[in-house]
Amino acid sequence: MQNLSTKILIFALLSITGLQAQTLFTADFNGGLGAWTTQDNSSASSGDNWVHSTTGPSGAFAIDPIASTSAANGFALFDSDLLCSGSQNAWLVSPSFDCSGSGTVVLYFEQFYRRYRDTTWVEVSNDGGLSWTPFAVNQSLLNNDLTNNPETIEMDISAVAGNESNVIIAFQFKSDGSDPLDGCAYSWQIDDVHVESSGTAVNLGISDIFFPAASFATPVSQIATDTMGFGVEISNLGIAAQNNVLARVEVLDEGGDVLHMQEMMADSSIVPGAVYYLEFPEEYAPELGEGTYSIKYTIIPENPDVVPSNNVEEHIFVVTADLFANDNGVTTALNVGGADDYAVGCNYKMSPLSADNFVAKLGVMSAATNTGNPLVGKSIDIFLLKVIDPLYFQTTDFPPNNAGLEIVGANTFEIPAGTANFDEFEVTITDFNTGSSEVSLEPGVNYILIAYYSGDNHTVFHGHSENTNYMDGGTVIFVPTGDGAGWFGGWSGGTQCQMRMPIFLATKTDNPALEASLNIYPNPTSEIITAAVNFEEAEDGMLIIANAEGKVITYREFQGVKDQTFEFNVSKYAAGNYVMRVSNSKGVRTLPFVVTGK
Repeated sequence: MQNLSTKILIFALLSITGLQAQTLFTADFNGGLGAWTTQDNSSASSGDNWVHSTTGPSGAFAIDPIASTSAANGFALFDSDLLCSGSQNAWLVSPSFDCSGSGTVVLYFEQFYRRYRDTTWVEVSNDGGLSWTPFAVNQSLLNNDLTNNPETIEMDISAVAGNESNVIIAFQFKSDGSDPLDGCAYSWQIDDVHVESSGTAVNLGISDIFFPAASFATPVSQIATDTMGFGVEISNLGIAAQNNVLARVEVLDEGGDVLHMQEMMADSSIVPGAVYYLEFPEEYAPELGEGTYSIKYTIIPENPDVVPSNNVEEHIFVVTADLFANDNGVTTALNVGGADDYAVGCNYKMSPLSADNFVAKLGVMSAATNTGNPLVGKSIDIFLLKVIDPLYFQTTDFPPNNAGLEIVGANTFEIPAGTANFDEFEVTITDFNTGSSEVSLEPGVNYILIAYYSGDNHTVFHGHSENTNYMDGGTVIFVPTGDGAGWFGGWSGGTQCQMRMPIFLATKTDNPALEASLNIYPNPTSEIITAAVNFEEAEDGMLIIANAEGKVITYREFQGVKDQTFEFNVSKYAAGNYVMRVSNSKGVRTLPFVVTGK
């Protein structure tokens, strides 16, 4: 009896072992490409090809090195930007491996890639390389789009490789057309390749998010009315349908404390290869002080995910004292290519409760040129455009010929001596109608601060950030002529222009009718100052504290207020002179006060 039990146990173990997936091939490029070979199949025999790397791309527009599982020991790299021959069709070809006895064959690899006028493919052969079957990779990406770093690809190649004894795979990077812009893209990095006899049951990923902050950086006086909605796009990268997938969104402060949270279940099964968009029902009013915040999306499958790293995506936004910005530091520079004039700018919206308290005086930007094309001396036309009709983009005209936009500020700026590629510089704005050094900003209005490059200056590349990801329309592009003429809602892939716009407290004359509307006490103060607001009837408005230079320190919006007191803690303010201003639809009342310090 004991011997029979032993035999049954052994048989059971063997059966379980036989059901486990087999690794049919693996490569992590440890120290080199090993048995992999490279082929230059370009029409011009350019010689541009794959290499082994531990440091990543190094061209003028290099993306980061891949953060793959085994990146420390090296990875395969095609650095299109560095090579830039104009003719690229480069193959990275594996040694042959045996898939006999495996009807299911699934290829996995980690990648980091950015697209620009190129295509990427996995080629599979079952006859030792005599014939090939292409499998598209990154097909949904648009120019300048980035993958996650890293992104794990799971690809079912059973139709070609199943039960075959002489299988070869190849990674093909192709940018080999007749256009002058071809053959000079970004890069494709590959690592941790393995082929298995079965696929994963659970492999979900966040493929896109709705990032609701209208700007990457928003002044504290403008943020509270930037009401936020939320949505996430979920991709099923595995080979099995997924049910009961939970999605979560959180707004976090810099310390990780949760300020807002929602959870929602996908209401249907997500089949392999499908993309499911989930929109959360609640909106969030961000009544926030200065600081750095983040919006974090998480997807939670019913069973553990084989690649949990792409189940979470988090991006920051900033509440500033006085600065609008759509960039988080310049990482690249872009233009529309070819011989086209172009304009690129940033879209900013004023709070509907800001009255006429704020003005624009300048912008902050950066630019770059190619070697041999001096940046210094290039001329840029700067415009501040007021959006009259949000359908302005349906025309191919720039104002004043575009009724949907009004020029309210302008200047022509020549890049000064000593300015290097990607250096930030200030460009002043003057009122288009009066010539004043201040341009009044109206409440609830969208403005576009835009740089226009024309003539010989269109060869300049405008500074951009690849480190932001928020709603479309943050960056706008205009091309005046050619087949691609018109207005465009920015670049794809979360790339945003640098065209920062600080706002300043407007110099205003008090309305005598509001003389009794504001009283502040105690004055001087070292800790708390109280503002007593008293209107003849209920009003919407704003209380603003600014320093002697007009920089807004803090604010408080209110609605339907007739008689109310507001307290402000000024204990951390530097000793000095400040002003408190109350504004409503009838005008402003401003009073000075002094902070003595402790």
